[in-house]
Amino acid sequence: MFSTTSRYSTVSDRATPAASEDRPFDVDVPTGIRRRFRLVLVALVTVGVGLAVSTLLSGFVADAVADALYTVLVYLLVAAAVLRLSPIVVGCAAFAVSAVIEFSQLTGIPAALAVVFPPARLVFGTTFVATDLIFYAIGATAVAGIDGLVRRRSRRLQGRRGGTSRRP
Repeated sequence: MFSTTSRYSTVSDRATPAASEDRPFDVDVPTGIRRRFRLVLVALVTVGVGLAVSTLLSGFVADAVADALYTVLVYLLVAAAVLRLSPIVVGCAAFAVSAVIEFSQLTGIPAALAVVFPPARLVFGTTFVATDLIFYAIGATAVAGIDGLVRRRSRRLQGRRGGTSRRP
């Protein structure tokens, strides 16, 4: 039943050298699950960087970076929730969500919520600042551009490996 001269008893049991040597732990995980996992992982890193920026730095530059990262986080969460949307659509959605939250600060509701539940201040803010909208737009544009490049490169690599690609 087992061959003493070979590790494998039949041809169908053999692992291809590329799969076993280049990527020993490669599992056949659907692309969507892999992309969603990566987006959530980057979102967690973004939260960490954002908290570090707001804790360790102060001033205009810290506020600008934190605002841009806020929209980057919204982008990553929207992209993870709805994988098939284009980077432009996700970027517009991320900017819109960030802008709605910023304008909601004019109502005083986020400030009242922050009094009851202090961590809400990190999510909803408390004071409307019009220049925040500029940094939301910068964050959305930057992350959409990076995501577009990553997607394009991923499709190119997938095509080289013999995978299927929806777009040329």
